[in-house]
Amino acid sequence: MNNGVKLKSPAPKKIVPYPYLHLSVAIFFTLLFLGGIFLSSGKLISLSQKTAASRGQLTALRENVVALTALSQNLESVRGEITLLDKALPKEDGIVDFVKAIKGISREISLETFAFGSDQPSLNAAGNAYIDFGIEMKGAFPALRIFLDRFTNLPYIVKVQMVNLASIDQEEAQLTVQARIYVNDSFFSQADQ
Repeated sequence: MNNGVKLKSPAPKKIVPYPYLHLSVAIFFTLLFLGGIFLSSGKLISLSQKTAASRGQLTALRENVVALTALSQNLESVRGEITLLDKALPKEDGIVDFVKAIKGISREISLETFAFGSDQPSLNAAGNAYIDFGIEMKGAFPALRIFLDRFTNLPYIVKVQMVNLASIDQEEAQLTVQARIYVNDSFFSQADQ
C-alpha cells in the first residue's frame, strides 16, 4: 500500500510551553521603558515646577535684599536727625547741659543772672513731656539782645511763653523769660528711679 513511497511522518511539533513568551517579554520591556519615560517625564515636570518656584523665591529674596539695603541707607541718612532730636528732647542729664548753656552764654556776654528756676516735668494735652522754667537777668541792652539771639539758637525745643524787657536805667535793663522746654518721654521714668 505503500508502493514504495515512503511516507514521511509528520515532524514532531515543538511544544512551546508559552507560545507568546517572546511577545510578552517584548511588550513587558516596552511598557517598562515607556513607564520609565512617563515616570521620568513626571519627575522632570515636578522638578521643573520646583525649580521655577525656587527661582521665584530667589527673585523675591533678591528684592527683599534690595529693599533692606535701601532701608539701611535711609536709616543711616536719618541717624543724624535722630541724634539732633535726642538732643532737642533732652533726658535728665540734658537739662543740666541746657542750664549750663544758658549760664555759659550769660557769662560770655557779662550778664548777671538772678535766677533760673524750673518745675517738675508735666504733660501737655498732646501727651508731650515738658518742664516750665524762668530766667531773670540784667545787663546792657546789646548784651541782652545777644543773649536772646543765642538762647533762641540753642538746639532744644523751647516754647517761649513770655519775654519782658524792662529798663533799669539808660544803659541797663532787666530781662525776664518764662518758657517751656520739651523733654524726652523717658524723663518721667528717670525721675521715678
